[in-house]
Parts: sequence; C-alpha cells; structure tokens
Amino acid sequence: MSGPDAVTNHLQFCMAATTITWIYAEHLPQAPARRYPSKNTTEYAFADVRRALASALAKEGFDTDWQNVDKPSRNPLIRVVMRLVT
Repeated sequence: MSGPDAVTNHLQFCMAATTITWIYAEHLPQAPARRYPSKNTTEYAFADVRRALASALAKEGFDTDWQNVDKPSRNPLIRVVMRLVT
C-alpha cells in the first residue's frame, strides 16, 4: 500500500501507540525515572514512559514458540501490551 492511505494508516498507528503508552503511564505506581533530569522541570517525558514500557515488554517476552504452534509459550505483543495498560 502506498500513497495517502499508507500515510493515514501510519498516522493512526502512531496515534494508537502514543495513546497506549500514555495509558500505561497512567497505571504506573510511580513516575518513571528521568533519563535527562533537569533542575527546571520535575515532570517526566514521553520518552521516559516509552522506555519504561519497552523494558516491561522485554521482561514479558512477546514472541511465539514456533516449535509448538498449537499453544505458544509466550503471549503475542498486543495481549501483553493490553494487560500492561489495564
């Protein structure tokens, strides 16, 4: 797919990913650590949340075990992300 539909699909995927990341941030027990702390701000950045989510996903594992196709040993990415943000 190319052209306007590809651009629209990409934008919608990015917006969904951003929304899921912020929902994940809302459910964290405490704010993620700042990668680049500053004296002028105490808030965390989107990149800090994204890094925390990526770390949580890496610990969960979301690939599948192709040796046993009937029952994967690990959860697919979407299931893990949805569990993390609920």
